[in-house]
Amino acid sequence: MDVQKVKIRKSAPYKILYLDSVSVIGGAERSLLLLLQNINRQHFKPMVVLPERGPLSERIQALGVELKLLPLNKINVRNPLPYMKTVCSLRKILLTRRIDLLHCNTGICNQYGMITAKLVGLPVVTHTRNILGKRAFQRMFLGGADVLIANSRAVADSYAQYVSKNQGVEIIYNAVDTKYFRPDEECNSRSRYNISDSEFVIGQIAQITPNKGQDIFIRALAQVVPIHPNVRGLIVGGNTIIDDSDWFLDDLKQLVRELGLVDKVIFTGFVKNMVNLYRCLDLVVLPSKSEGFGRTIAEAMAMTKPAVATKVGGLPEIIVEGKTGLLVPPGDSKALADAILKVVENPELARKFGIYGRKRVEELFTVESNVKKTEQVYKSLIVD
Repeated sequence: MDVQKVKIRKSAPYKILYLDSVSVIGGAERSLLLLLQNINRQHFKPMVVLPERGPLSERIQALGVELKLLPLNKINVRNPLPYMKTVCSLRKILLTRRIDLLHCNTGICNQYGMITAKLVGLPVVTHTRNILGKRAFQRMFLGGADVLIANSRAVADSYAQYVSKNQGVEIIYNAVDTKYFRPDEECNSRSRYNISDSEFVIGQIAQITPNKGQDIFIRALAQVVPIHPNVRGLIVGGNTIIDDSDWFLDDLKQLVRELGLVDKVIFTGFVKNMVNLYRCLDLVVLPSKSEGFGRTIAEAMAMTKPAVATKVGGLPEIIVEGKTGLLVPPGDSKALADAILKVVENPELARKFGIYGRKRVEELFTVESNVKKTEQVYKSLIVD
């Protein structure tokens, strides 16, 4: 294959190609949508490549962003032809669309995005959104990106030893749209779930997967409900296709039955109107085993909701212990139950957590800050 260099134009708008390996909407994809919605179109012209149609492709097209569907075949040493076909097809897009920079929205996209961009001489930005695991494959392509954007200090620290001196690492926190997530309206959705105004509602909002610790939340509720029978739990989210954990939802429902919580735990499934749901909650928890950032906690704080989460990954960078919420050890349902009880039994403390939480979001996690810093990364690689 001949290596053909793309000549980078030095006048705006610069063409940015975004690459995502899924067409469902998870945390990484919500971040991408916020960026596409708010990026300066006079300076940057975005285009997105996805593997297939889905909720994400619909949202992208609604924003008026050019979309290309392309099978994104992973590396397979036994049969490398599908992967090579992906690289060739992506190379053609980069050349024909005269792309100036490739942005891999998740680290998994590096396996085809980084290789192809280097073939045509393009700068590559890779967004790293998860704590780096121990598998060699997860760090194999880190060295190819010109700039790595980490969504928390914890994520950046997890791969610091694998980054070369020539690479840039930028910490850009995930953004929360504070104009959308605002607590200035009353909740009107409790009746949908047959919840009364007198009940204290605790919600966990996350994809249904073992890493998110919904089982720990259920076990904590089993310790809280005998003390405060007015407590209800909402488990919000759908199954994820990313890590093949469809079985986990059935296990969670069985656990609810075993612990006698059938009338106390509601599985809502995927919820589209998250703002209205947050307004119905009195407390938000996230007992994850590992967490690169913890978007739902930041959103809850924007909605002035108190938060309790595990002290892992980027969550301590969001929650200020004792000021905007509480942090507990991972996998410890007793510690989670104790933290929940502290909030349930101290309404004034919960109110203060909410007030300071909103202020912290406005200081650190705004869309404006996220987009501005990302645009600065692009300009550092494109503009002389």
